[in-house]
Amino acid sequence: MISPAKPTQDNPPSPPRSILLVDDDEMSLFVNRVVVRRTFPDATVSQLLSAGDALEQLLDPGKTLPDLLIMDVNMPVMDAWDFMEALSGAERDLSGMKLYFLTAEVQPSDQARIEKYDLQDAMRVKPLSEAMLAEMVH
Repeated sequence: MISPAKPTQDNPPSPPRSILLVDDDEMSLFVNRVVVRRTFPDATVSQLLSAGDALEQLLDPGKTLPDLLIMDVNMPVMDAWDFMEALSGAERDLSGMKLYFLTAEVQPSDQARIEKYDLQDAMRVKPLSEAMLAEMVH
């Protein structure tokens, strides 16, 4: 998983400055944005409707990486697995960004994919909650 080092007592986690939400469903984006705003009111929140657009943004060295990216697993054209495959060959250092995927349920067929990309700790079952967001940044 793309993630910085775990915080310690000497290095407590700080709230994310920027969060990118990616989902092809505008209602889900709206709900997730409300949850994010309640949890991290000072964070800049961006949203995209496709994994392809997110990939393009992340790989652009001229763009600043978000501190936290939260993406729906199942999307048309490019799903989370296609996204991870494309991201795995990236030359840009993405280690400063935390990445989480949201899914309605983890399918048994996804288990091998989860292990391939070391996403055991990055998969969350919807809906996004304030407690889940707080856990993501710790």
